[in-house]
Amino acid sequence: MRTDVALFGIFAQTNATTKVRILERPSTEVLIVAWREAGGCCYCEQSWERTIASGAGVSALTGEPIAPGQAVFGPVGNPAPLNRKVSIVRVAWQRLQSLRAHWLNSPPS
Repeated sequence: MRTDVALFGIFAQTNATTKVRILERPSTEVLIVAWREAGGCCYCEQSWERTIASGAGVSALTGEPIAPGQAVFGPVGNPAPLNRKVSIVRVAWQRLQSLRAHWLNSPPS
C-alpha cells in the first residue's frame, strides 16, 4: 500500500487498480472523494457520508480492517453508486488529517 499526503487532499492507492483522493470535508458527516477504479468506475466529486459498517471489510483509504459496527464513511447517491460497498474508516481519516496538518506546519528541512 502507498499513501501520500498532499497539499490539496489526502491521496491513497490501496491496490493497483483503485485510487482514492479526499478533496474536502464540508461537514463532520460528509467527505467529498475522487474515486478511480480501473475497469470499474470513476467519480470525480463523490459524496461519502458517515455511517456504521454493516459487515467486515477493508478501508479504501488505508487498507486496514473494518469491523461490523465501526464508524466509517461510505459513498452515497441515487441511483446507488457502483462503489457503494467500499468504506473509509473514520478514525483512519482523522489520523491522516492530523498527519497532514503536522506536515504542513513543519518547517522545511
